[in-house]
Amino acid sequence: MKKCFYLFTMMALPATNLLAQPVVNHMEEHVVGTVTTLLLCNSTTVSEGSPGINQVWDLSMLTTYHPSNPALDTFRYYILANPSVSPHPTATVIDSSIEGGVTKRTYLNQTGTATYELGQVQDAVPPLTPPTSTFDNPGILIAQQPINYNNVFSCSFTGTAINGAVQSYAHGTYQATVDGYGMLKLPYGNFNNVLRVKVVKDEFDSTNVSAETVVTEYNWYDNDHSKPLLTISSSSTNGANPSVTVKYLLSQTPLLAVQNVQNTEDKLKGCFQNNELVLNENFKQGTTYYVSIVNLLGQTIYNDHFVASGNAIHLQPRQQLAAGMYVVKLMENNKPGISTLKVVKQ
Repeated sequence: MKKCFYLFTMMALPATNLLAQPVVNHMEEHVVGTVTTLLLCNSTTVSEGSPGINQVWDLSMLTTYHPSNPALDTFRYYILANPSVSPHPTATVIDSSIEGGVTKRTYLNQTGTATYELGQVQDAVPPLTPPTSTFDNPGILIAQQPINYNNVFSCSFTGTAINGAVQSYAHGTYQATVDGYGMLKLPYGNFNNVLRVKVVKDEFDSTNVSAETVVTEYNWYDNDHSKPLLTISSSSTNGANPSVTVKYLLSQTPLLAVQNVQNTEDKLKGCFQNNELVLNENFKQGTTYYVSIVNLLGQTIYNDHFVASGNAIHLQPRQQLAAGMYVVKLMENNKPGISTLKVVKQ
């Protein structure tokens, strides 16, 4: 079975002030349109630190493998809507990334109280068949919402992987324990009210009864991001020396608390109020404007025009729009150029 894991480690310093126990409401609960940027770090001197309350995990010394060209160590993850034709029709979102030049799509089912990993699909150059992995219903329980200190959730799983003509089977267990809270220090800043989640995934390859892979992963979450601020993970097969990977979060846009994202290059502003799109601009009175709304699959889902009679325009799409990010395009009649605006609908 194809396995992709992230490994991480940290150092803890004693805390001097007693902190209130934090609550994280959106662990791995993603909004369509979210883009997360992570930085791969040198894991040589990294330690995951200690569990417990009021910890200070100091990872401010993390360095990349390519300090002179950090782009080589940068990874981006895109949360996409699940199309109508999908290998996993029950998925609510797709977590898409490009690693080593290969696009990997992880299909997730978000129920509002939990997130399940249903499977993965990787790109392949035709005529090769894309490698896939599928976990049997309901999938792997990878997150719960909300989480608190000392929460534990676990599951057993079975699955199938197909790579060309080779089909293999796997089974195992997955357990996550919220084992600490406190402050996390990263190279670009400090984060308070952070929960640490320790994950142990024990997987057996059913086509090779001697193959056992154990992944131990530490993830640090706060309440402003759906993905972890830091991940330290180690993976070992049959007791071999573990391979360790460390990644920390550089940015996530939009943040969970952000209602809309406005284009800084234009004066156009806008937001959704329920299903109504409100645009604000220094519109030229009496001038005709053309507006369209495009989803992240590139599909135009709304087209209209209006004659400006004020600085605020209220547009009502005929269909109920799903939550997520949309691109609004605005063009003035008989004028070149298009103003664009990214807007998040809750």
